[in-house]
Amino acid sequence: MAGQAARTRTGSALPQRPDRTTLMAGRPRLPVSTFGAIKTAQVGPGRFRAWTRFRDWDGHTRQVTATASSRGAAASALKVDLAQRMHTGDTTDSLNAGSPFSLLAEAWLEDLYLDVDRADSTKETYERVLRGMVLPSFENFTIREVTVGRIERFLKVQRKRSYSRAKHSRTILSMVLSFAVRRELIARNPVKETSRMRKPKHTPKALTPEQIAAIRAAARDWHNEAGRMGPKPDGQIREIIEVMLGTATRIGETLALRKCDVDMTADPPRVNVSGTVIVRRGAGVYRQEHPKTHESNRIVPVRRAAWL
Repeated sequence: MAGQAARTRTGSALPQRPDRTTLMAGRPRLPVSTFGAIKTAQVGPGRFRAWTRFRDWDGHTRQVTATASSRGAAASALKVDLAQRMHTGDTTDSLNAGSPFSLLAEAWLEDLYLDVDRADSTKETYERVLRGMVLPSFENFTIREVTVGRIERFLKVQRKRSYSRAKHSRTILSMVLSFAVRRELIARNPVKETSRMRKPKHTPKALTPEQIAAIRAAARDWHNEAGRMGPKPDGQIREIIEVMLGTATRIGETLALRKCDVDMTADPPRVNVSGTVIVRRGAGVYRQEHPKTHESNRIVPVRRAAWL
């Protein structure tokens, strides 16, 4: 017993773990995403271990450890690990109606990026709208302070600038507050009780022959001015415009067309629109394996001017 006590006192060995029955009966359960007391012990020459119990987001309590060259360094390393575990868990566990709206927005973003049914480019668009349009107006409010009246005024200010801006802001704000309802932070979504926005009348306009001729002339003359320095254009801009005019496709869809998507044996020739070129943060430019929406997959005939 004396030898064992000495070993424990000097920290050369971890103390014995208590019996599971004793643990369950005498130790209260930790709240989710919290940890117990941090303990340290020396496990070898110049090596120390810090450990504690952590209750993960899935409800299971696990022992988390870290080692370093000193007791303080081991404890610090353990705290870094614990902070990361708390960040990757369900952050809504620590939220309530009195929490800052900005924390709810961050929790919604974390949940959004876990959604496998949304395209990454869509998630990034939602995040841009949230950070650029919604948060600047609501970041200083708590969740319960984002009321129908405040949202109504916010949307009218946005609508004064443009219908599109107000519509996007309303959509994202509604998604964030619906997330709060699902997490039982608030009882209802106040966005749904705001005034209906009327979409302005819009009459689609087709390009006139004169406008098409002007576009073709601009593409033909682009960077061909007399005395202009540098390499001359290779004609790709002009060809891309002709394909867009001949297939009625978006610029991203046109750039995503591959040789296998073109059927020149058909009468008239046709193209299979099955992708689009997008730009993603951190990923650069790449071909997405479907157009803007999955319903936009289509086969379209090609006007003669586009393939001559």
